[in-house]
This record gives sequence, structure tokens and C-alpha cells, in this order.
Amino acid sequence: MAHLHIHTPDIAELGEAPKLITCVIPDEGNKDLELLRSLRSGGDIITATSYQSRWVGSLSGGLMGDGKQRKGRRAPQAKAVRVISVVVAGEFANDVFQSLYDQAEIDRPEGGIMYMGPLGIATLFTLPEGVTDEPG
Repeated sequence: MAHLHIHTPDIAELGEAPKLITCVIPDEGNKDLELLRSLRSGGDIITATSYQSRWVGSLSGGLMGDGKQRKGRRAPQAKAVRVISVVVAGEFANDVFQSLYDQAEIDRPEGGIMYMGPLGIATLFTLPEGVTDEPG
């Protein structure tokens, strides 16, 4: 799991409520780490995390929305994906979403999926002064 703590704004500084952006992309090398690094140069990202997971598309491989398998087709195989979760100040959420969408190339075939919604609950955690980011 890669984690990047970028900026912790004072709670009083936050205008709109923070948003959670989730991006699921194919597991293609270090693309998730590249995206996390690019977020570092943006503004008001509160935190960002990436981890590996498995994904099964329910409409691929002969399964239809009713869950029944079609003749001559096999059930879809799970694929390795990377899940990137970003907590961002609400007023910057749409810009960060669009930037991540473009950089992750979500619009290409099998490029992944993204969604954004309200942050359910979070606890503010501030690193002590002088703590450096993890290498890589």
C-alpha cells in the first residue's frame, strides 16, 4: 500500500466539506504511484492512498445483468487493479477529479472507473514537523 500525506489544512480553513475520490485503474506497473506523485503538486489534497485489489466486471465474459451465464461463455476472470483513494478539500474536488481522470486515462477501453462522493467520516491526523515522505 502506498500512502501520501500531502497537506493537512486547518479545519477552520476548509470551505466546503471534503470529498472522497476513488479511482480504479488496471494494474500497469507504477501508474498509481505516478498519479500519487502528480497529486503532490496540486493543492489542498488532504491525503491519498493506493492499494492493489481484484476486480471482476459483471457484464464481461458472457454474464449479463441478470447474473445468468450465457451458453458457450465462461465466467469473467478477476483482474488485478490499483485503487486510488483521495480526500480533497470540497472546493477543489471537481478540478482534482478532472485532472486525475485525464492523467489516469479513464476514457480509454478498459481504462478503469472513477467516482466521487461525500467523505463519510474522518479523523484529522497531523504528522510531527520534520517527518519526510516515504521514498519512491
